[in-house]
Amino acid sequence: MMEEGPEDGPVNSSPKSKKLSRRKDSERDSKEMKPLIDTPEIPYPKSVFFIIVTEFCERFSYTGMRTILTLYLRNVLLRSYKNSEDLATMIYHAFVSLCYFTPLLGGIIADSFLGKYKTILYISFIYAIGNCVLSLAAVTPLHLPQLPMSLLGLALIGFGTGGIKPCVNAFGGDQFKLPEQTRQLHQFFFFFYFAINSGSLMSTFVTPIMRRDVSCFGHDTCYSLAFGAPAIFWILAIIIFMLGKRYYIIKNPEGNVAVQVGGCIWYAVVTKSGTGHKKGAHWLDRANDKYSPSFIEDVKVLFRILVLFIPLPIYWALYEQQGSTWTLQATRMKGYMTNFWTLKPDQMQACNSFLILFYIPLFERIIYPLLQKCNILTTSLQRMTLGCFMLSIAFVLAGVVELNLEPTYPVIPAHNETALQFINALPCPITVTMKDEESDNPTPRTYTYQPYADYTYPDLPASTYKISTRLWIMAGECPMSINQTYFTFKARGGKAYTTLISTDSAGGISLDFSENDLRKSREGNAKLKVMYSMTNPDSTLELNSMDSSENLKFDFKKGSGGSTATQEVEPRMYEILLHEPKHTNRLQAVLLDEGGNYILAIFPHSTGTVVDLDNSVAMKVFVLTKPNSIHMLYLLPQYFVLTLAELFFSITGFTFSYTQAPARLKAVIQSLWLLTIGLGSLLVIVITSLDPFDRPAVQFLSYSVLMVFGAVIFIILASRYKLNDTGYTRLEDDTEPAEFVMEPEDIRTLAIDLVS
Repeated sequence: MMEEGPEDGPVNSSPKSKKLSRRKDSERDSKEMKPLIDTPEIPYPKSVFFIIVTEFCERFSYTGMRTILTLYLRNVLLRSYKNSEDLATMIYHAFVSLCYFTPLLGGIIADSFLGKYKTILYISFIYAIGNCVLSLAAVTPLHLPQLPMSLLGLALIGFGTGGIKPCVNAFGGDQFKLPEQTRQLHQFFFFFYFAINSGSLMSTFVTPIMRRDVSCFGHDTCYSLAFGAPAIFWILAIIIFMLGKRYYIIKNPEGNVAVQVGGCIWYAVVTKSGTGHKKGAHWLDRANDKYSPSFIEDVKVLFRILVLFIPLPIYWALYEQQGSTWTLQATRMKGYMTNFWTLKPDQMQACNSFLILFYIPLFERIIYPLLQKCNILTTSLQRMTLGCFMLSIAFVLAGVVELNLEPTYPVIPAHNETALQFINALPCPITVTMKDEESDNPTPRTYTYQPYADYTYPDLPASTYKISTRLWIMAGECPMSINQTYFTFKARGGKAYTTLISTDSAGGISLDFSENDLRKSREGNAKLKVMYSMTNPDSTLELNSMDSSENLKFDFKKGSGGSTATQEVEPRMYEILLHEPKHTNRLQAVLLDEGGNYILAIFPHSTGTVVDLDNSVAMKVFVLTKPNSIHMLYLLPQYFVLTLAELFFSITGFTFSYTQAPARLKAVIQSLWLLTIGLGSLLVIVITSLDPFDRPAVQFLSYSVLMVFGAVIFIILASRYKLNDTGYTRLEDDTEPAEFVMEPEDIRTLAIDLVS
């Protein structure tokens, strides 16, 4: 009885059939080894231009959407959640995992059922629906359930982009006749590489501008437009792809080798013994009565390569945080460049795409040849090891930046504590005494405030306080007729308050209490609250930007004092105008910086204030939370190192794995490489859900240590790896024994396509 083995024809144990099989293999090998000759008479296939434009639009769509995703999750969908940053990180990485788990399914559908063209087309419609659902969910006037709709859109996009990922470049390769058009196929990979990076770079810059600089539906941002543009690009891509159908070479499904590999492994596991199986032989040899010996040997080689893949998820867990924790880190930094341009936190992700375009020719033409002459880092495994350590260093740099950012973070009181700030808006010193009414042994707290100064008690016990004030009256400077008053104040845990000390209409001391939100703006704005005393109830405070048309107004409530609601304002220099019924007070200009949280105190003018004596009121700005003082450009070193790590580990690693794999299992290596990226994001989800880090700096440094651990594992595994006969220790000799010999540049293009 004969059974068919994958790609090797029937399996028969007779000597005659084995001779015939060896003869056929020899003839096939001799054909494969013939020189590859270009035939200029064969025109360049028109179909590939449709494929390249489709890839450009797809990369614009996917990368643009993914660039702003973390901020959309944190700032919009999860805004009301206390741990919104952790939840946003987990959802982002769940989406990334889906994008890299589904290519295996897409490859099976294309190779076993529909073919590449129909698979790309049908899954593209699912992809487009996901883009539209995500964009519509961000349109607030539609009142759609934003969170479930957005998650549905992300699920459809994840399946769509993953499903077509293994098909597009392979479909492009199908358009060429080999070996006659070998050189033209190499050119196709170059243009394909350009489409990937240009689409990604463009969208990484453009979609954050749409998100932040455009206002829509009553919001200062416009996520619906930022998601809508990628949706339009992908719909355009589908149209372009369909227009090229009459030019395409469409091949029928020929079976998926990943399914065959899985079948071979499963058969070997469930079968106790096979034909000719000897004790002590490899366990895969149990499948030799159903699969050919050469196919089983190829699967053995595959397993040897997969052992090297064990630490890969750790690498990807760090690498993929460019779009999550590194973007969130950038939101806590300063982005001002000029009066006309502010760098957006999510735009920093473009550094990686730009640097990889710069690094590849630099290293291929200068650095690698120089290292080769010095006999340094000449093997793939050596370079991959260096890449692991460089990624660890990148996260050390991120941790160092984070340590320097910590002084600018808001100090939120604990659940059983409160923060209380006093602002003395009087022209003379005042002593404030506080006594805890709920304490068994209360110890009064006394502090003397100088004129127009403030002081904050950052960690008072949450309780009821009796507050007494006493003025130090100086001749001609304090017009108050009453110099001592008493107040009672209830301070709640986890809250922060500001008290403005000024005069009331009777000439006595007035204390106006206001609860504060110490958190920074999620959109990089400044936050401003106005506290006022003895102003006309019909007054309006106006802030006019000195370098744009930005204009804001704060209306005062009726009464002698109080506070306005906190507003987010664009970070810039403002001129302050107080419009009273019969007079406009032109006050001093103030700079409201990114991430700063401010109180603008307005109080009656007196001698000794540092404002224009022509005005009837004075003002002073007090800082609740320090503004972002470290610029985003300080993130560049970690991006430089991370991109070097990508060059040494990711691109080199895929090239090594691809060239080491047997010719017929290269598609399997591609799918398994993508699975390790998805597993890396799953690792981030697990670690984040455990919430082991109380500070972002500790988080970054811990990931750095984890990467060192992964590097040590890789060194041990690499030292035991036995090179496959079809592979080479030196990258300069990497080649592929098949009908088409892929150049290293082509394999790198494929690697970048998979990662991006």
